Amino acid sequence: MKAWLERFRAWWATLADRERRVVAVGGAALGLIVLYLAIWEPLTGAKHRREVDLQAARAMAVQLESLALLAPRGAGNVPLAGAGQSLLAIIDSTRKTSAVTKPPSRLQPEGDNTVRIWLEDVPFDGLVRWLGELHTRYGVRVDNADIERESGPGLVNARLTLVKG
Repeated sequence: MKAWLERFRAWWATLADRERRVVAVGGAALGLIVLYLAIWEPLTGAKHRREVDLQAARAMAVQLESLALLAPRGAGNVPLAGAGQSLLAIIDSTRKTSAVTKPPSRLQPEGDNTVRIWLEDVPFDGLVRWLGELHTRYGVRVDNADIERESGPGLVNARLTLVKG
C-alpha cells in the first residue's frame, strides 16, 4: 500500500496546477457518483418497493373484506353427512362403496366416537381416498395409524384408530 501511495504522490507531483484541479474535481465527482449508486439509489429503491408491496397488501385486504361480505352466513356450519349415524355404520357403509371393499380383519369399538380397525391387503391409494372421504364428508379423523407395506404391489396392512367429531 505504501509503495502505491508513493507512486501516486510522484505522479501527482508531475501534474500541472490546472491538471491537478481537473483530476481532483473529477475524483470528487466520481466519488459522489459511486456514493449515489452504491448507497442512496438502493435505499430509495427498497423504500419504493416496500411502498408498492404495502399498497398491494392493502388492495388484497380490501378484496378479501369484500369477498367476506359476499360469502353466505353460516357456511362453516354446514352439517356433516351421517350426523345421526353411529361411527360403525359410517365406516361400514363408506368402506363398501370405496376401493377398500375387503372387510376388516378386526373391528373394535371404543366408546361411541372411537373405533379401532385392522385392514389387511388393501390398496394404499384406496385406503387414503377412503380416509379422506371419512374426514371431509363425515368429520371422522384418524387418531392413530400404523401402515405396513405388504408383498403385493400397492397393498398395505393398516391398523387405524378413527374418531368421530
